[in-house]
Amino acid sequence: MLKKLDDSGYSKDNFLDVKDSNKPNEFITLFKNNKQLVFSSKTGEFSNNFLKNTFASQNYNNLRELFFSQYTIKNEPFFINILQQAKMDFYDQITQDMLLT
Repeated sequence: MLKKLDDSGYSKDNFLDVKDSNKPNEFITLFKNNKQLVFSSKTGEFSNNFLKNTFASQNYNNLRELFFSQYTIKNEPFFINILQQAKMDFYDQITQDMLLT
């Protein structure tokens, strides 16, 4: 996730849509060039409309600009979800590396 923060592929100009996942309480944000982000809403703080409005209505060149212009309080549900996703991405990388050695 950290590598994606400054990627201009995740900008408003490249945003396409938000769709429901096959998993309950999970949403997928779609961008051009087959880029996507997956968000889960375990406590119901997210909805398809909330994410769509957030990604479609803001002006941003990358995810860092979007997140930090809108969600600067560390206990914001959206910000917490991003941090949890980054933690899981990091965990996945560590476990993959361990399996390869």
